[in-house]
Formats: sequence, structure tokens, C-alpha cells
Amino acid sequence: MKKHSLLMALMVATIFVTASLAHAVAYRLEDFENPGLKSGVGMVNINGQSFLKVGLSPDFQMGPFGLGVDLNLYAPLSGGQVPDSLQSLSVRMVSYQDPSWGLKWGRLTDVTFGSGLLMNHYDSGNFGNSEFTTQKAGFMGYATVSGVRVDAMFTGTNVAAGRVSTPVWANGLFGKTLTGGATYVADADGATFGSTYQAPSQSGFSVDLGLPIFDQFLNAYAEYASLSGFGNGQTIGVGGSMTPAIDYKFEYRILGQNFVPGYFNATYESNPSNISLMTKSTSGWLGYAGAKFLDDYVKADLVFEQYDGLKPSLTGALGWRQIYNCVGVINYVQTFPSATEQGLGTFSGDFLYITGGPANYVVSVKRVYTTLSTYDESYSVGVRINLGKLFSLPF
Repeated sequence: MKKHSLLMALMVATIFVTASLAHAVAYRLEDFENPGLKSGVGMVNINGQSFLKVGLSPDFQMGPFGLGVDLNLYAPLSGGQVPDSLQSLSVRMVSYQDPSWGLKWGRLTDVTFGSGLLMNHYDSGNFGNSEFTTQKAGFMGYATVSGVRVDAMFTGTNVAAGRVSTPVWANGLFGKTLTGGATYVADADGATFGSTYQAPSQSGFSVDLGLPIFDQFLNAYAEYASLSGFGNGQTIGVGGSMTPAIDYKFEYRILGQNFVPGYFNATYESNPSNISLMTKSTSGWLGYAGAKFLDDYVKADLVFEQYDGLKPSLTGALGWRQIYNCVGVINYVQTFPSATEQGLGTFSGDFLYITGGPANYVVSVKRVYTTLSTYDESYSVGVRINLGKLFSLPF
């Protein structure tokens, strides 16, 4: 109780609270590729079955409107049927982006509300094989009216979320505007971790406050979150940009029994945390560092968490644009640990080898660890055809 009272006193007395400090801790290959028409021929391996894949993936951007489409042809290499999850035609993304409102349908990645104590870098498509399906997609929209912003999300796996944020004290401490927000998240049917654990349906809410103290350099924040039917947690911290190339975040957390911070996270859909393993209250620290080099040519993010009585947890991401003809991203995420076990990890890597000709090569690997020594793995290798090089097209 003393720790809880101390944190609440700090929240009220210092008002060291901030708006959302969302940093990417997972990268995608397309984040580092040059835009253009993508097509290819390759092999996809899913659960031990191999398929020949011929695909075309055009992206269209017309002012605020965006559209991405996948046209795929799959052929089994060892007989059998093509599973329904491998779709020949799918709309990968539809979006409209405007300063005051926007809509997006597609795979939702890096969704963070507040400071991330409830929903932290959520990824709607982090499950199953490496191929895109409509079940991995979701709808997200936002609108700002008279300074009040409303965000809403719904995914193909029945995760719904909503958030409202608004200024609550203009020209407050240090002459800055204090911002408050409230978030609600609910998963109607839970998530499955392999064949070993079925996370039940779950909901939660959070409230947060934020204050930009020194522009981008120093922001202070606090958040309270609760998982329905289970426990709650509190966090207070600071973050910002030390330089245009270096971001940071450092916070102190108090976690009640049966509460997992950032429960709806990047690996929630494939590797959800088991709330029941949090049998005792604890407290500890979270540190984040992110770096950008050579005008965003290389990016890296690292998050380290350490709590009393628990194993440490690490999450990291590395991505780079073309270096020695290779574009790549590497991601590693751990589930929240228990008192006796290390958090289980999910590793993924995507690499594009650029030949300079009409054919480039792509390798994708994904491992989801079911125990510390066993894992489910999927991979694909393929040839990506550059139609612009092949036919001298102007894109």
C-alpha cells in the first residue's frame, strides 16, 4: 500500500504526466524499401507443406487516399490442396489520411494508446504463417474536433479498442498544456498460443495524463491501467528525444497481482501472456532507447524491463535500408516473465537481396517459442520481380 500511495502522491503532487510516447519496437521490410510495384515468384513453407507462389502487390497513393492489393497464385509442390488461408486476391490496405480525421483498413502494427501500460505496440497480424490474410487485418479510425481526439479500432480477431484524449489544463505547469486520455480495450474471444494455452476473452481500461516539459526533449507522464477481473498497475516516467537521432524513455512501475503491463502487445495474437502467472505484486523499471543513423538509413530500438522477483525481459528491433545490396529487418519480442521462467520469445527476420536486375531475392523467417527450447517455425524464400527493370516501366 505504501508503494501505491507514493506513486499516486507523485502523480498528483508533481503532475509528471505526459501524452503518449509511442516508439516502434517492431519493423517491417516495407518500412525500409523504396516504394513501387512489387511482384515475385518463390516458395512458401507453411507447417511443413511447400507451395510455389507467384504474386503481384501494387500500391497506389492518390493524395490522402491509399490502396494496396495482393494478387497471388499458389501451387502445391508435393500434391494436396491449397489451404483457404492462402488467398488469391486480397485487399491488403485501404486508407484515408487527413490532419483532422483518417481511416485505415489493413494489418495494424505498432498501435500504442497512452504510454502503453494497457495496449503497447499491438500487431493485429502477428499470428499464423508469414502470408497476409484478411483475418490479420483490422479497421482503425481517428478524428479530432475542437481539440478532442477520438481513436477507434476493430480487428479480424475481434479485438476492439477506443480512446479519447483532450487538453485538461491549458497553460499549466511550465506554461505547457496538460493532456488527459482514457482507453478501453476488449478481446471478445481471446488468443491462442499454439496448442498449450488459450487466453480467455479479456478487457481492460486505462487513464493517463501527460505534460511536454521541454518541447521534444523531456515529456513526463503517468498511467493507471486495470485488467477486468484481474489486477491493476501504475507507471510514472519521462521520455523524449535527446537529439534528432536518439529517443529515450525511462519509467517506474508498480504492478499488482494478476496484472501484466502492455497485455495487448506486439505478440498478443500469437503468444499472449498468462495473467495467472503473476501471483504476486511487484515493482520495477522499464528503459527504452531508440536510434536513427544516416538520415533513417539504419534504425534500432531496445526495451529492457526488470521487476523484483521476476526474470528480466528484452525486446529489440533492427532495420536497415540497402547496405551491400541487402535490405533487412530483425525483430525479437519476449512475453512477460514469471517468477521462475524467462518470458518466451518470438523472432522474425525479413531480408531482401537486391541484384540490380529484374529479379531480387526475399527470405522471411519466423519462430514462435512454445518453451525455452521448442518453437513453431515458418519461412519463405522467393524471387521478387522488378517489372520496371524487366519492361523499362517508369516506376
